Amino acid sequence: MNPARLLSLVTASTLLCAALGVPAIASPVSGSGYSKAYDACMNATSSTAGMLDCIARETRSQDARLNANYQAAIKTLAPQQRTALRDVQRQWMQFRDADCALEQGVTGGTVDRINASMCLLQATQVRADTLAVRYQPQAR
Repeated sequence: MNPARLLSLVTASTLLCAALGVPAIASPVSGSGYSKAYDACMNATSSTAGMLDCIARETRSQDARLNANYQAAIKTLAPQQRTALRDVQRQWMQFRDADCALEQGVTGGTVDRINASMCLLQATQVRADTLAVRYQPQAR
């Protein structure tokens, strides 16, 4: 089946389920886009240290997804493409780390630590999703 047609069917089915109040599929992903464990952790804490711990755990989980998706992608590529993906991935990691480091000192307050950690989490999740969509390895 044409991928665009499949996507439109999945989207239509999901919208219909949402309109009827029926879950389309059981998912370990919450409304925030992160794991349900992450949401529960964040809802259970009110301290900066607690939030940082929740974010760190979810970042490790998203990083594991990213690594699994990267390894699956590598297996689908020709040798030249593998080298190119490896180089791009290294450059992406450098960019992510530098970009998120900027968040560390924006306000001078403790919220900077949370913002920098969230930047790493969000960037890692987006990259894991990108690799999953582009090379169709492990889903969420």
